Amino acid sequence: AELVVMVLRWLPEDVTVHNMDLEGDRRKQLLMVLTQALPCILPFLYKTLEVHFGEAVRLLQLNNMAAARQHAAVVTATLNTLLAYVEWAPVNDMASSGLIEGCGFLLSSVDFRLLACEILKQIASRRKPTDESASMFDSAITRVFEVLNGAVQSLSVTAEHENDLAYTACLCEAMVSLGSQHLQLVTNDHFPVYIQQMLGFLKHDRVAIHYPALLFWLMLLREMPSAYCMSGKDGLLRHDSTFNGGQVIPGQSEKGKKGRLPAISEEVYGTLLDIVFLWLLDKEMANDANEDELSSSGDYNNHRGRLLEVVRLLTVQCPVLAVSKISLKINEYWDNSVQHNLRLLEGTQRLLETIFLAVFDERNLSVTALPAELQAKVEGILKMLLTSKSTDPSLVEIHGRHLDAIGPYLRISPPSALHAVEKLFELLISLPIIPKGLGHDTLAVANSRARLQICTSFLRIAKSTDKELFPYVENIAKTVAQLQQQGQLLQAEHNLIAEAFLIISSTEGSQQQAEVLDWFFKPVRDKWGKSEWQDHFLSGPTSLVDLLSMKPLHSKPNEEMWSIFHTLTFFERVLKICAAQNFNYSQKVPPGIVSIESLTADHPIMAYLLCIIPPLLKLLRCLHCLWSPARRNLLPCEVQEALLLSKSEQATLVGEAISKPPRGVPFTMDRNASGIDHCEGRETEIRNWLRGVRDSGYSIIGLAAAHFSNSLFVHTDQTALKTALLENVEAMDFRHIRQLLHSVIIPIVKACPYTCWELWTGSLLAEVLMHCEKVLSLSWANLIREGAVKSNLVSCGKGGVGLRNEVMEEKMLRDLTRETCSLLAVLANPAFNVGLPSAEQLLQQNQIELARTEIPFQLDSNCLMRFVIDHHSIAMASLSISNQALRWPDSEAVHKAVVFCGATVAFAIASNNIELQKFVAKDLFASVIESLTIESNASAQGELVNLFRIIYLPLSDNLEYPKQILRSLPSITSETLVAFDAALSKTSSAKEQKQLIKSLLLSAGGCQLRALISQKNATIITNVSSKQIQSIS
Repeated sequence: AELVVMVLRWLPEDVTVHNMDLEGDRRKQLLMVLTQALPCILPFLYKTLEVHFGEAVRLLQLNNMAAARQHAAVVTATLNTLLAYVEWAPVNDMASSGLIEGCGFLLSSVDFRLLACEILKQIASRRKPTDESASMFDSAITRVFEVLNGAVQSLSVTAEHENDLAYTACLCEAMVSLGSQHLQLVTNDHFPVYIQQMLGFLKHDRVAIHYPALLFWLMLLREMPSAYCMSGKDGLLRHDSTFNGGQVIPGQSEKGKKGRLPAISEEVYGTLLDIVFLWLLDKEMANDANEDELSSSGDYNNHRGRLLEVVRLLTVQCPVLAVSKISLKINEYWDNSVQHNLRLLEGTQRLLETIFLAVFDERNLSVTALPAELQAKVEGILKMLLTSKSTDPSLVEIHGRHLDAIGPYLRISPPSALHAVEKLFELLISLPIIPKGLGHDTLAVANSRARLQICTSFLRIAKSTDKELFPYVENIAKTVAQLQQQGQLLQAEHNLIAEAFLIISSTEGSQQQAEVLDWFFKPVRDKWGKSEWQDHFLSGPTSLVDLLSMKPLHSKPNEEMWSIFHTLTFFERVLKICAAQNFNYSQKVPPGIVSIESLTADHPIMAYLLCIIPPLLKLLRCLHCLWSPARRNLLPCEVQEALLLSKSEQATLVGEAISKPPRGVPFTMDRNASGIDHCEGRETEIRNWLRGVRDSGYSIIGLAAAHFSNSLFVHTDQTALKTALLENVEAMDFRHIRQLLHSVIIPIVKACPYTCWELWTGSLLAEVLMHCEKVLSLSWANLIREGAVKSNLVSCGKGGVGLRNEVMEEKMLRDLTRETCSLLAVLANPAFNVGLPSAEQLLQQNQIELARTEIPFQLDSNCLMRFVIDHHSIAMASLSISNQALRWPDSEAVHKAVVFCGATVAFAIASNNIELQKFVAKDLFASVIESLTIESNASAQGELVNLFRIIYLPLSDNLEYPKQILRSLPSITSETLVAFDAALSKTSSAKEQKQLIKSLLLSAGGCQLRALISQKNATIITNVSSKQIQSIS
């Protein structure tokens, strides 16, 4: 009997699982036979279950264990066989054969209940048919619900055995499937019971049981309409009209129209909020078993995000209830601010932010429009936050985060926003600035972190309230000035507050914004503009080394060094804010084609940008000199070590997890980069300073080019910029060059007016591309030939040895390769190549005859590809890189290189450039074929085949190179090639031409063209209805 049911199991598995072993016709034939035999197979399986289960029980009562095990094995095999049918066999056939009742009966057996529950779960997840069998399907699903409902009620709440937990989890998943697909079949009498059962699953302390229930509640709440909605122009909150007669009408979704459902009471909503709060706040829920199930930070964040989404949806339904509960939690934990409650308060801050966003965000409300009860609860939370006092840094930090969490309410209540800002300054003053000494003073570190968080909270409130704080800007500015005069405000804190002021003033017009910018940047302009200051700190690399090596005095940090750092990082942030508001010509017309006369200077930030760029270029030149071999060996030891990768940067490159710094460890930089070390030490400070200044400086130049072109292309000395950036380019490591390309070179190429191409784009591109071509060619040759990059431009630092070092080198090489190919793709962008048709357009317009004539296509002067090809050094470097990139085993770089290759083909045809056509037909075409031999290029095979097509069609008649290359393939003959040409000539369809090319290459290249070898996709049979069975019959 066991062998028979196993054979019956293997048959459908050949269709649903192992279908790659069957040809299409044989698979269809087997499926037809199986569906025809279902009326015999399913009753036979039921009878087998009935007979052998009964016999196993009888023998067990007679204490004949050996024989009982044999019958139990048949039952288990039969249940496994049913699992092979239940995913696709008609539900009505399974119900009529008694299998639902049979599986329901087996739920009472510890040995068989898990498999029986899995079968019922699969039935519950089936979709309702649309034919005449729908009513019978509903009856079957209703019976499944009754069986599962009874099983849930009989669950042992104290079960902790793994088998019990697995069964409970399966039962939960079955109930979730039932509710997700067929909730309309749950009658009014059973609906409250079902809801309580799903609450019980959600409350379970094991993630495997809790998580499916969480997904169910998310689905249900998303289907529910809002309890309150905007009605009329008065902005008053009113009950939604869909609440009618105690019935809730869920949204009509594509997943199924669920009709009317019984209303969910506020008591259920309250219980649901309590359970979610428990999971978000109670750390005892994070037991060892759950830590295993939420093994990664991504799993944990996804779980927490879904819990917060449930809170948001519940708040939409019952805003007063949600605000009341979070108010109680905050008061409960705030009254006793022990360390445990501090952790809980971190959770309440996230909840508070989620709830207030749901209540107030994206609603054009006023305070008077709020329901009285809701307003009272909100004012109660605000009052508690405004009256609470503390000098403990950890509590002050959390206090500030709670204040910015209620930002959506502060937006509609400007006086409350002012009170919140005043409270933030009160908290800031309560924490004195303590010198950090050697960095081991715990209180100094905690105070510094908390003070930065207070300033960040002020910035977040400014973003939330927008222009509502502008009437109070003058008073707030006086407070800030007073704190500065008293020495109670550090520059990093000052910069965050200044950024907030800029956001507040940005909505009030350019005059107000200019006043704010003048307030904060006039001292910087005066200081940086002085020749004495520049001569002292920026005269050369020696002065920069002296600045970095300056020892802190009297336990104070190197103030001048960090003043430069904070000035640049702050200016970068301000420039990004202004860039979002500035609509330059580069955004109004196609980029790259404006002339120098079109550029304007109408933004207040321009005056300060013109003052910042010259000393910034001097600073970057000094900084770049540190990497030059002649000077590097003369640097102090701590500066030499700072030029190498940090441990966290190495960990990022090799894909290792980076442990977060413990609470109380300050950030030494203003940017949140994963590679920044948080450990103490002079070496780390210098490394963070160098990278922060370099990245901010690059970003400022790139933003100036993209959004304030006048400041760069008109008023900046191009020679000084080129010298600062490229004087020591040959000494830059891979990551450094990649950052230079990404942040500076590409933005300049995109924004440069065509009348400035010769002066700006040409001089920069020539040197950068020639250097990149040199280092990439050598490094990839080493990697392919020897398995390691072996370049002196990769400084891995301490700990980078052996295999780890090789992995880091390869990762940096790939990143640089992709960025270089991105630059080439920019050069080929149609927006910068006015008048240059694509190769596809040339083929469609029958322009391939241009390749056989001496009349070139007329190209405009603002065609960037023409500029590139006309400049020998740029053309040679870019063509070499793109050609080699096709042969390097990096599919992401190939995707980008193909773009430039396509533009090169188009230009060669349109310009009738004979030398370029020879390069395309010989070198580039050979690289396309070689690229298809790399298996990782399978994702780019369509682009490569098309590149083959646009080269071969217009050039193969006049130039013999493409056909010579094809004849070199192992399995091709002259007859095959003639037949291929004939077939190509008979069709103008691009799709058919690509298919012909692919067929030729597959037959000619044998197994060498691995990128073209397609993989069969498994076809899984998931559903067969009775109507389909009749049609097969």
